[in-house]
This record gives sequence, C-alpha cells and structure tokens, in this order.
Amino acid sequence: MKTTWTIAKKEFSLYFYTPVAYVLAAVFYIINGLLFYFLLNAANRPEVQVEGSIMQYIFGDIFFWITLFILVPVLTMRLISEERREGTLELLLTFPLNDFQLITGKFFGAFFFYFFLWIPTFIYVGILFLFQPPDIGPILSAFLGVLLVGAMFIAIGLFSSTLSENQIISAMVSFGIILGLFLVSAIETLLPPGIMRFVLQYLNFIRHLDLFKIGIIDTRHIVYFLSFILFFLFLSIRSLESRRWTR
Repeated sequence: MKTTWTIAKKEFSLYFYTPVAYVLAAVFYIINGLLFYFLLNAANRPEVQVEGSIMQYIFGDIFFWITLFILVPVLTMRLISEERREGTLELLLTFPLNDFQLITGKFFGAFFFYFFLWIPTFIYVGILFLFQPPDIGPILSAFLGVLLVGAMFIAIGLFSSTLSENQIISAMVSFGIILGLFLVSAIETLLPPGIMRFVLQYLNFIRHLDLFKIGIIDTRHIVYFLSFILFFLFLSIRSLESRRWTR
C-alpha cells in the first residue's frame, strides 16, 4: 500500500508540471463558471423556468458530459504511454514493484487530480446559500456520482494508455470506449422491451448517475461503477503483464 501511495503522490504532483493540465483546468472552470452564471441569472428571472436544482445541471448537463469526454482522455493519456515512449516503463518494472501497485498508483494519482478539479465547484453551493439555501443532500449524492463516473472513465483511460506509447492514440481509444458506452443510452431506447433492452439499460451509466442527481444512493449503482472500475484496472494489469512476456 505504501508503494501505491508513493506512485499516486508522484503522479498527482506531475500534473502541476504539465501545461496541458493547466489548460484543461482553465477550460473546465470557464465552462462551469459560465454555465453557473447563466443558470443563476435564468433562475432569478420569473419568466424563465429552470427545472430542478442549478447544481444538477453542473453535475449532469450536456456541457458536463462534453467536458468530461475531453477532460479524462487527455488527463489519462500519458499515464503509461509516456513511460513507454521514454523507456522508463522497463526501468519501473525492474524495481520491487508489481503491476498491481503500478496500475493502482497511477489510477489514484489521476483520480486525486480529478477530485481536486471539482472541489472549487462547491463555491457555487456557497453562492446559492446567499439567495436561497439549496437541499444539500442531492448535491452531495450528485457529487458522489460525479466522482464515481469520473473514476470509471479514468480506469478506461488508464487501460487505453497501456495499449500504445503514442499519447494521442491512447486518448482516442479512451474517447472511443467512453463514447461507445454513452451510445448505449441511445440504442436501448430504440429496442423493444426484452432481455437485450434490460441489459443495455443496466449498462447505461447515465441512468445510474441520474439517480445520484436526485439524491438516491443505492448500493446497486455504486457496485455498477465499482465493477467497471475494477474490470478496466484488471485489463490494465493484464496488458502490462503481456508486455512483460513480449519483452
């Protein structure tokens, strides 16, 4: 566990030495800030009807998904790809360090940075308290959902990063997998009731996140996200193991 934590801290600190991370963070805060500003203005105009809480839009609006689809692949594309390109992965694998420790350390390092990006958004909650105290329960449950879906995307991005030493290719593969899962939501609505539609409904992560947004925390939905996270972490470890055998 100590080795995993050391790698996680190293990966987390590396983000602050890359200009790409600062550019992404700036875009992230600009998009969310503008969205909050316009939603707040709309909510204060009697002729405009804003359904639901403003924070529900921050944690699940179309801009949220667009930002996340771009943010996570770029944040994760360098995790293993850069090590392979610079030849430091072979050096790491010679250390008293197993694949599980390396993968989980990289995963938590990226997840901590993702979590760090979302912390300032709670300033919006403080601003809302100046007008009318919002229901904090759904906000916290929605934030938990945002962390879980982000962790799932990070696990997908980490796996994609093990497949190529080219960071752009890794980002594209990650984006493709995430987009494929997103399209499940469109496909399942076109199917007639049956076992296939039931399976696709369960795989639709948007449905799971929507329940978090309205304040429902069900262990089944937490298990859903954790299962995907563990599955892609497992694939990442196997991908590294296959590299050991092919060296």
